[in-house]
Amino acid sequence: MRNLWGKLILILAAVFCLGGCSTSPQGAETTVRQVVQQSTQRVGETVALGAAEKNVVVAGTAVPAYRGEDYYILNNNIPFFSEQDLHKRRGTIELSPLDRWGRCGGNFMIVGPETLPHVKREGIGMVRPSGWKLAKYDFVENHYLYNRSHLLGYQLSGLNADRRNLITGTEYFNKRLMLPYENRVAETAKRGLHIAYRVTPIYRGRELVARGVVMEGYSLEDRGRLHFNVFVYNIEPGVVIDYADGTSYASGDADSIREKRAVEKSIRRHKKKIRNHEESNTVHQRYVRYAS
Repeated sequence: MRNLWGKLILILAAVFCLGGCSTSPQGAETTVRQVVQQSTQRVGETVALGAAEKNVVVAGTAVPAYRGEDYYILNNNIPFFSEQDLHKRRGTIELSPLDRWGRCGGNFMIVGPETLPHVKREGIGMVRPSGWKLAKYDFVENHYLYNRSHLLGYQLSGLNADRRNLITGTEYFNKRLMLPYENRVAETAKRGLHIAYRVTPIYRGRELVARGVVMEGYSLEDRGRLHFNVFVYNIEPGVVIDYADGTSYASGDADSIREKRAVEKSIRRHKKKIRNHEESNTVHQRYVRYAS
């Protein structure tokens, strides 16, 4: 009898492992889908300040102050979309109105092949998002601290100079942090798939510059093979930002950042020379073969 119970326990353990430890794509997608359907919070309605350190709280999760990590994973990387969000019409774009302080709210869309623009983007220099300031630092890439950062990226939505879709974001935040996620969504859409996508700027109190944004994505046809839910910090290494009005100054580690940027620039320049030299040699070899 004892042996029988032992065998039964082993069988149950094996079944549990097969069901709970599965690494198959289909099993993972189903799990993601189920969790997404259970996460019905509207991110813009669940942002508050923590009582202790006044940390930003998103959907019940306290987002710590920036300590060197560019991203903070929310909800185990599962987006907060409702079932209704996932069934919205392909090509849907929803922009929140500006609030009383002229700040953007969360914007949502269903990205797909039909939303990707096919024309070159025009200038947006006339737009002044909340907290906009003109600031330059020699150690910031392209020197200008701030970008007019699209919430729903132009490459995904075709939206360009719409004030409801532009926030004051740092060069680092816009080009180094947001862009990789936008590129992943764009690549998925180019394969013919659709992605529920939402970007929500997060402010403290009446501050005019967002502390960061919540980026959420969920691919529909393959049931969440692409999915993410992250808080992206609106920061620039070497710069201290007053989020109340957008003013800034160089921090104590600005010199080390300056040296690092100089090294990176030198490496890029060297790689470009090597690449140009290799291309030149390739062209020359083709010419020699053709001439002979």
